[in-house]
This record gives sequence, C-alpha cells and structure tokens, in this order.
Amino acid sequence: MVPHNQVPDGFNNFIHLGVMARNVADAALMLDVIAGPHQADPHSLALPLPNAVQALAAPFALKGARIAWRPVLGNSLLDDEVRALCEAALARLGAEGAAVETLDEKVESAYPAWLVLQQSNWAARYFATIDKVQDQLDPGFAEGIRAGGAISGQQLLAATYKRTALFRAVQGWFAKHEWLATPVMARTALSATHGPGEPIEIGGRPAGDPREAWAPYLNLFNLTGHPAISLPVGFTRAGMPVALQLVGRWNADAGLLALAARLEALLGLGAPVPPAAR
Repeated sequence: MVPHNQVPDGFNNFIHLGVMARNVADAALMLDVIAGPHQADPHSLALPLPNAVQALAAPFALKGARIAWRPVLGNSLLDDEVRALCEAALARLGAEGAAVETLDEKVESAYPAWLVLQQSNWAARYFATIDKVQDQLDPGFAEGIRAGGAISGQQLLAATYKRTALFRAVQGWFAKHEWLATPVMARTALSATHGPGEPIEIGGRPAGDPREAWAPYLNLFNLTGHPAISLPVGFTRAGMPVALQLVGRWNADAGLLALAARLEALLGLGAPVPPAAR
C-alpha cells in the first residue's frame, strides 16, 4: 500500500516502509499521505487508497469482532509479564464485546526462510566488495553477508516456496478470525551492548538466537505482507515497556488502524503532545 521504489527486487520484496507516530490518529494521517501507486513498485499498483483518517472517524464495532490471540509464533518461550500485559489489553477489548480466542498451538517458525532471503539479499548487493568494506560494517552484518554468499540457488528458491506456504497458512487463520493479536517481542529490551547474534534468555531460561526467539512475531508478517501495528500496553515491574501487535487481512490497513485506535482509547494511550515536543 505504501510504495517502495528503492528496493532492487520489486517483485519478491519483503522490506516494508512503515509509519511511526505518537498515536494512531497521526499514523492514519501519515498513511493517507504516503500511500498510493508508484510506477516503479508493482505491488502498489491498482490498490484502493486506505482512507485511514476517514475510517477512524466512524465508530468501530467491537461487539462480535473475532480476534485470535497467538502468544507464540514459531517460538516456545514468552516472558510471563509480557504475556500478562498483552492479555490484560485484550481483555479490555473482550469487555467491549470482542470475541478473543487464545490459540496456543505450535506454529512453524518463519525465521529459517527469512534468514535465507535476507542474507541472500545482503550478499547480492554487498558480497563482491565485502573484503574491502568489512571493517566499516557491524561484525554481525558482515558475517551475514558472507553467509549469504554461500547460499545456493536451490536454497534460495526453497525459501521463496516456504514464504508462499507461510502466506497461505496465515490466510487460513483469517478464515475464522478477522484480526490477529501477538506480542511484539517475546521479552523486554536487551542491553544496548548485546551482540546481534549473542544468545538471549527469556524468563531466566536460555532461548537461543535473538532474531528467532525474541522477534518471531515480526519476520512472519514481513514475509506474508499482512498489515500489522504495534501499540504500547504497559510496563513491567522493572519499568520496561511492552507492546501488543495487531494484524489484519491483506489491504485491511484502515480497519486495522480503527481497531488500534479503539484499543488505544480504552487503554488511555492517546496522550496529547508533550510540552517538550511543542
């Protein structure tokens, strides 16, 4: 919906341009400004405009809205406080008439396919010059470029097949539910000095690679293309922020923003502009 004319592959692209804003209303306004067709992006053509601001102006009917709460998506560990805060936010939607169903069944991780696609993308762009520029790059990024250079064409094509399979699986979820809800991350923020490939812990338990164990909720929808939005839902006892992700059907961006605005209002998150930002 938001055109991306800078990526070298306009057809198999999984890098999306999102919106960061103070509140949902600002995100809707920005989406209306930047969305639309661009001749260089095939996926942006022949799509209706979102009219997100208009969607927020109309009452959003929560009664009967079918929401699937999926606390795990390819991961096995989720911090207890993160889950509790997300579920408390969803309970507010349930109190307004939404039907929230918890689905805890195992879901295949999108990480292996995402990693092959991402590292291949890096290698296609930078592998030829990696020996010259690696000292200017983050070591983890340089390592990923080299790993991408060793990926075969068959492995790359298999990852694109898996991407299609993941898309079809998520499409199946929407046959029963209108919206999905997940955590944004499986635990709270890591230290700024934590290495990109350094193993993490969740709830005091070893969890492994941070991209796979910490953020599985993100790379899945990067690959499938379903619209998603992150909303803050509170703080842990240690004062760390926690967010909930809401996901909609393809091209349901305006409705997703309307749902997010309703939750934002229920949680009292639509704060005015802080004095320091005026």
